[in-house]
Amino acid sequence: MLPIVGASVTEAARHTAHLASLIVDGIVILALCFYVLYKSRDRYYNDAWSIYGPTILCFISYPFILADPLRHVLSDNNIWQSCNRRCGEVWPPSCDWSSSEYHCALVCDVPGGCDANDPNFLSCTCVHDFQETMPHLSMIGWIFTIFCTYCGYLLFMTGALWSANIIDKCREIRHKWRVLRGDSQDDNF
Repeated sequence: MLPIVGASVTEAARHTAHLASLIVDGIVILALCFYVLYKSRDRYYNDAWSIYGPTILCFISYPFILADPLRHVLSDNNIWQSCNRRCGEVWPPSCDWSSSEYHCALVCDVPGGCDANDPNFLSCTCVHDFQETMPHLSMIGWIFTIFCTYCGYLLFMTGALWSANIIDKCREIRHKWRVLRGDSQDDNF
């Protein structure tokens, strides 16, 4: 949105946003996991899975949800290096395990020649904003952005809805609707 109105985001602002996202996500998701654990004391069933299943799913989801924000922070701080390319390379095999989320779509080249030893050598831009799309995801992008994030939120949502006993609540709403419409005579469902 910002590039459309002519504003740009500095590298420091992006790094700060990645760190803030990791911290806020970590605190909020962890607090919700502990809330689901707290609510498990209200679940009265015969087996441990029925009581603690929602809590287990929520806590399993925690590292999955935080994997991509953590990848961003590790990459921003050069703990997990991004793809380093030599001149003329688009996406060498050495970049497969880099922290880069997207494949490079541009050949690394500098006007007037490509010499990394030249003091005027410019670092290459890997992917422009408009190329940050699903077809350009690297293997790391697929693992962290798609698998970890989506599986994490799916596990968390399943655990939270299970903890809230949403199926029984929907059945109760359906029954009350039928009673109001005159389709059912008794108040028991």
